[in-house]
Amino acid sequence: IEVPDPFSGRHSVVTPSTSKVQLTPPRAKIQINANEKGYLNYERYWSRDPRFVPQTRGDTPTRAILGRIGHAYEVYPFICIATAWLSSVIFVGWWSLSKVEVRINKNILPMSWEHLRDDYFKRNTVLFDWDGRTHRRLLIMEKLQDEMLEASQKRSKSDEQN
Repeated sequence: IEVPDPFSGRHSVVTPSTSKVQLTPPRAKIQINANEKGYLNYERYWSRDPRFVPQTRGDTPTRAILGRIGHAYEVYPFICIATAWLSSVIFVGWWSLSKVEVRINKNILPMSWEHLRDDYFKRNTVLFDWDGRTHRRLLIMEKLQDEMLEASQKRSKSDEQN
């Protein structure tokens, strides 16, 4: 095969060589007549099988991203930074959505005070709570919440009657 050199204008001759040991993919077990209608041409994509030598580069997402990383050591810090960033975003999102105050679907009732009264102090509030200050029951707040709940129930009953 003649390949033109873009800088000098000369042609280089490249001859493909064959490997001494090269496996060939096995034939499909089910052989369908090519002229038969109603069937697609199903063949095994043997390039993803590592036992066979002629692997195509970048045929899977993992190979496309990490396939050439052995030659590109300067990319390692970027991959580490991207991995740390993605994992921190996932962790912060999980932490934020595990709190009582954050609700995605407001139609679900288990976030009301009636349901949270017995376990509100067990839920996460801050990331680092070494001595458990945020996991104590607040009796004054519980009393206030109970009074607010009773007042709202009275108000809703009076609104229903009117």
